[in-house]
Amino acid sequence: EQRLKMNFFQRFGNFPNQNPGIQSYSHTFRVYSGAFSETPSIDEGGKVILPPSALNSISMMNISWPIMLKIQNPVNKLKTHGGVLQFTAEEGRCYMPLWMMNHLGLKPNGLVDISTVSLKKGKFLKIRPQQKAFIELSNPKAILERRLRDFSCMTKGDTISIAYNNNQYLIDVMQVKDSSKEVEAISIVETDVNLEFMRPLEMPES
Repeated sequence: EQRLKMNFFQRFGNFPNQNPGIQSYSHTFRVYSGAFSETPSIDEGGKVILPPSALNSISMMNISWPIMLKIQNPVNKLKTHGGVLQFTAEEGRCYMPLWMMNHLGLKPNGLVDISTVSLKKGKFLKIRPQQKAFIELSNPKAILERRLRDFSCMTKGDTISIAYNNNQYLIDVMQVKDSSKEVEAISIVETDVNLEFMRPLEMPES
C-alpha cells in the first residue's frame, strides 16, 4: 500500500510550471497532535498532515517525491524528520504524531518549522526497545517492520512509538546508515533496511 501511494506521488512529481531554481519548501505552522484532527491514527506513524497550500507550493518547486521533511522546534532547535500523510489540514496548521511532539518539546498551538529535505535511502537501522515486553511479543521484528510502513524516515536519537494490541511501545533509534556511512537520518521508503535490535533499556545486562 505504501509503495502504491509513493508511486502516485512520483507520477505527479514533475509539474509543468515548476521553478527549477527553487529547491526547498519552508514554512512555520501551529502544531497539534492527532487527537485534534480527523485522523487520530496519525499518532501511530511518522508522518504529518499539512494544509493544501503546502501541496500547491511544493508542486511548483523542483522537489523530488515522495516528500521528506525536516521538522524542528524553533525555540529549542530539536529536530526530527518525517513524511507527509495528507494535505488536508486547516491553513496554518500542522498535525503530527504525539511522540514527535513530545520528542521535540512541542505543545498544542506551539510553533514548528517545516522544510523539505533530501534523504538517502537507508540500509541499516539499529533500534533499542525501551520495554522488555516488546521483545517478548511473538515475532517482534515482524511487528516492527510492519509498523515501520507508516514511517518515511528514521532519525538517530528519536524515540518513536509503536502501537500493538492496544499497547504503546517506545523504540529508541540508536543508529542509521545509508549505503556507505552512518548518517543523521535516512529514508526507509521502498528500500531494504537491515534491522538490528539492542537489549531493551529496562532489561539489565546479565
